[in-house]
Amino acid sequence: MKSKVLWLALFALIGSVAYTGCAPDGLGTPPATPADWGFKAPTTAQTTQGKEKTWQDTWDTLVREAKKEGRVSIYRGATPMNRALERFRQKYGIEATSLTGTPGEMVERLARENRARANSADIHITGYGGLRLAKPQGLLLPLSDLIVLPEVRDPGKWFGGKFPMIDDSQVDFLGRVSSSLWRNTDLVREGEIREYRDLLQPKWKGQIILDDPQGSGAGTQWFRMYYPLLGDDFMKTFIGQEPMITRDRRLEVEWLARGKYSLLIGGNYDNLLDFRKAGEPIELVETKEGEYIGPGGGCIQVLKEAPHPNAARVFLNWMLSQEGQTLISEETLIPSLRVDVPTGHLDPRTVPKAGRVYLADTLETLEKANEFMAQSGRIFAPLLK
Repeated sequence: MKSKVLWLALFALIGSVAYTGCAPDGLGTPPATPADWGFKAPTTAQTTQGKEKTWQDTWDTLVREAKKEGRVSIYRGATPMNRALERFRQKYGIEATSLTGTPGEMVERLARENRARANSADIHITGYGGLRLAKPQGLLLPLSDLIVLPEVRDPGKWFGGKFPMIDDSQVDFLGRVSSSLWRNTDLVREGEIREYRDLLQPKWKGQIILDDPQGSGAGTQWFRMYYPLLGDDFMKTFIGQEPMITRDRRLEVEWLARGKYSLLIGGNYDNLLDFRKAGEPIELVETKEGEYIGPGGGCIQVLKEAPHPNAARVFLNWMLSQEGQTLISEETLIPSLRVDVPTGHLDPRTVPKAGRVYLADTLETLEKANEFMAQSGRIFAPLLK
């Protein structure tokens, strides 16, 4: 099967940074850019005194109306954000309540409420899975005309000089580099692996762990990102290297750290960082194909029929401001995609860097997740029995 890469120019820094999504044949085209969505300027109008209404006038009016509503209700995943919610309350005098659950649980609840015309949520903070589940059900508002603050709208404030929308109904505000390939530094020299095809060398036979590409973790993500780049021939040859396939995300990192295996593909990033902090000899491998960058649970949506629409809009703008992004990054330990947010509290390996190529999901790759799953099952069938 022939494959091609769908390069998504979400972020292109002066200095040649490319933040890219990829998809094989038949998986669609890149989503539109904010310019294509008609990213609207704050309302301008003539007042009775003939004075032009500015963004500040629009914002002040919005905040006044939001305070009358008095509350914003947030459905979210496990992303920690208590400090951010408390700061929002202190700053605007608007209560911020939240309900947590998995993307599936949250979207199911949102859809049920919407059908009953009993909507209780204004904002949904989720990961990529939340978009794939919520968008087809028509639960989301377009965001391009909801942004008021100039500091949020300014593309120069964001990584790569692009406002980070994967779709017109979702902004991805966090972006953590999570390499899909890790090495035991005692067994694999720095620079010994420069591209994935280096893994096909005979010396690595029986020395590679692969997080199960039929599971729900990083192995599946790895296949979705790299299969279009590497193709069928690579994957079929890779099977001959007899990788150890497992779903035990703690054990696979322990095996790598103890030297039972030399290389790990698709390991759980939090577990890997825990072992690194403990001084274990493990390190990510930067390949010419690029590393994955994802938002974790750092995506925000505004819901249709929100009971507190003005408060929802104020929260959206504030969460994407420098203050909001600094608080959320400090609490989650995930880099913000805003370039003016400090990174001193982060592991530098997780921070996107100029001059690197990154792979990212697109709406199309997420919509085709089941097709990728079927492909991985077909290819890895000999090892998954």
